[in-house]
Amino acid sequence: MARRDVLRMFRRVVNGAGLESGEWTPQEMWDSFMWLLPDAKVSIEDIARLCGHIGTAVTERVCRHQIRPVMVEAATAMDTIVGRRVRES
Repeated sequence: MARRDVLRMFRRVVNGAGLESGEWTPQEMWDSFMWLLPDAKVSIEDIARLCGHIGTAVTERVCRHQIRPVMVEAATAMDTIVGRRVRES
């Protein structure tokens, strides 16, 4: 498909979603898709699959700023679990 045809179809979809088509590009939509999923607690493996990535390396690189809070949350949970077990011993 020609670029202009893809962009025309993209604008129709964006307008149909109630958004301003002049304010969004396909790349911005793609980036938003990838950046919002970690906030919704979707696993990095699932995000990689949804994006068509073979592994998680590219997904992790792109979503790194979104994944970091999840990693901190997981590390804090592990500290609580391990700390509790150490105190119980």
